[in-house]
Amino acid sequence: MKTQYALLSLLLFSNLAISEPQRFLADLHLSQWQNRQSRFSCELKHDIPHYGTARFYQASERQLAFDLHGFHTAPKDSQARLHINNPNWQHGEQPQDLWQVPLHQGKRLLQLNSSDSRYLLQVLEQGLQPSFHYTNQSSANNEISVALSNVNFLPALQRFQSCLTQLYPDNFTDLKTTHLLFASNSDELNKRSKQRLNKIISYLKVDHKVKKIQISGHTDKFGGCRYNLDLSEFRSFNVHEYLLDHGVAETMIKEDNFGEKQPLANNTSATGRAKNRRVTVRLVH
Repeated sequence: MKTQYALLSLLLFSNLAISEPQRFLADLHLSQWQNRQSRFSCELKHDIPHYGTARFYQASERQLAFDLHGFHTAPKDSQARLHINNPNWQHGEQPQDLWQVPLHQGKRLLQLNSSDSRYLLQVLEQGLQPSFHYTNQSSANNEISVALSNVNFLPALQRFQSCLTQLYPDNFTDLKTTHLLFASNSDELNKRSKQRLNKIISYLKVDHKVKKIQISGHTDKFGGCRYNLDLSEFRSFNVHEYLLDHGVAETMIKEDNFGEKQPLANNTSATGRAKNRRVTVRLVH
């Protein structure tokens, strides 16, 4: 009989343990917010012991975002609930279940848009403690609770905000490939092409990872092959010279010309031919 009581007690205790939420929160002495920044990106990162990381980040010409990375896999097509609470050492009732956020499969469990990310920053700045709650993949009865500590948050937030004000207005992804368009039978750089080249030239002074500028000249299919090859050379030569005249090192520039051989679009339409009359400028890290 004693054995049966012992087994029953153990079973009840096991069921309670399974249903008890798993809570993840950095202790006071472990809570840190770290900054990583450059002219092109700002990051505010928080390590959550035994769980993963929370991160606010923004890159040049991009919106503020927040994501949560964890070691636990979320159930498919599931959502996390956002709670806003006072820190553990304070008391008082706070709103619950403010949002429901879709969870992703894999290590990056969730990502917030710009406005929601900004709100989360404000919550932490006010000394409150946001937490996300969702069901563990391994057990339908086991809830995961992940809280963001506001301890040591304000100094890191100030550095993050300072970084945001100094972000360079352009980024490598947007400038990596440029198609400069030309009028029919012309090798003259137009105003828009010069503006784009000026933007690239300014960017090169900031991003020292760019090792090479690849220039390739192209034409539409109107005219003979020899004529089109020469025209593509004249076009790329003018781009080449423009870069040199504005301080770009000759050793960085590599030039190729293809005439009509590499069209971007069909030459049977005026729109297609306009796309093919181009010099492509590629930045290479």
